[in-house]
Amino acid sequence: MPRFIQSIPLGAYDIVGDVHGHVGSLDMALDQLGYSQDGVHPAGRRLIFLGDLVDRGPDSIRVADRVAKWVQGGLALCVLGNHELNLLMGRARQGNEWWHGQPQFVRGCKRILPQRQAQGQDRHRLLEFFQSLPLALENDELKIVHACWHAPSVDRLRRVRGLVGPWSATLDQQLMAENPHAKRTQEWELILQNEHPVRVLTSGLEARWQGVPFQASGQPRRLARVPWWEAWREPETVVFGHYWRSQNSRKSLTSIPGPFRPGPSLTTPLGPRGHAWCVDFSNGHREEERLLRPWSRTTVAALGVLRWPERELILI
Repeated sequence: MPRFIQSIPLGAYDIVGDVHGHVGSLDMALDQLGYSQDGVHPAGRRLIFLGDLVDRGPDSIRVADRVAKWVQGGLALCVLGNHELNLLMGRARQGNEWWHGQPQFVRGCKRILPQRQAQGQDRHRLLEFFQSLPLALENDELKIVHACWHAPSVDRLRRVRGLVGPWSATLDQQLMAENPHAKRTQEWELILQNEHPVRVLTSGLEARWQGVPFQASGQPRRLARVPWWEAWREPETVVFGHYWRSQNSRKSLTSIPGPFRPGPSLTTPLGPRGHAWCVDFSNGHREEERLLRPWSRTTVAALGVLRWPERELILI
């Protein structure tokens, strides 16, 4: 049974943000970083993927299969993202229509995104891979997680060894039993998010949103993401994805309120000690951006990669 929190050796890594089914940008990253198409680097560097390998892009199956092959061959590491967790939990969400054999439409119009559709054998193979993934990785220099390194949640998960999907579902039922009067309320949404360690690590801490409700995954939301990295004062560097940054600080590709403060540069670290890096730059919306703005020579979406120990953030 896999451990939810796993140790990794010290070494040279290239930490890859949310790929979201965009196999073309993954190929460009391999080429620019000096890897072969088999995931091998001549200097012995290894890839670490921050989860959200799937959804939104044209070929989630090929991306996940390639990463699975590299992980199983010892060439790469990967943590579980909230999009993989949704598939493990059987949740239909905006963006994972390909998994259910349904078309995904470009936001705001009737155009269909070209996507490879999952078949039965694909679902079985990929679910088996996703169940094998840890929720976080760590060594004396680095902490790696998809969305949020929250010490109480991590400490609780250190004691767990098993399958993420069944354990997470059991905890859902436990929280429901402990809070019978909170169901279908904003209080319940906060409990289910912030007191569920798997959700905290894969989709972050949340707080009540004081503004007009916004759309997320096709549903109105009244909870906003918490910029937890602003309080990160630990000596280790924490690296995460999930938060839909943009190459253009004045333009966002998501309706979710951005948790980032304006800074001197998109490629400088976050947090009071400069020990936090968000490596997600909205690569999941790359295909939508191309279809909606075919005339544009610049793109807002990019695939982010943090080179370690160089501490160099590259946008591809």
